[in-house]
Amino acid sequence: MPHDHHGHAHGHQHETSKVTTVPVAPPLVPGKLALIVSERAAKEIKTVMAAEGQAQAGLRLNVEPGGCAGFQYAMSFAEKTEGDEIMAESNGVKVFVSRANIPVLNGLTIDYIETPMGAGFNIKNPNAKSTCGCGNTFDA
Repeated sequence: MPHDHHGHAHGHQHETSKVTTVPVAPPLVPGKLALIVSERAAKEIKTVMAAEGQAQAGLRLNVEPGGCAGFQYAMSFAEKTEGDEIMAESNGVKVFVSRANIPVLNGLTIDYIETPMGAGFNIKNPNAKSTCGCGNTFDA
């Protein structure tokens, strides 16, 4: 049986080496955090701050693993950034977030909702694996 030389890819094996760069997401702008505080939430936060004599304060947002959406949020009042925190501002509310949490919190929306079960802040996080509308975890 004669040898078939046409099946060999001579000179073609170098063409694929151009495609070695894997596209990477653009880096987050250092010190920048995209988040939204809704008008209702901003109003509520300012009301609570004023009532506690913290009218100049901002909101410190910490995130901990856990909860039904993969994260639990801890909110407290703060007057200035501490440690590696950065400040974002939305609807006149200052929000302080640790740089370590930027990947988790980028694109976050803080809303305030009132339901028959009670009122409270509702955090919508596009980075969370799943969302749940309340603070409880249910197992069917």
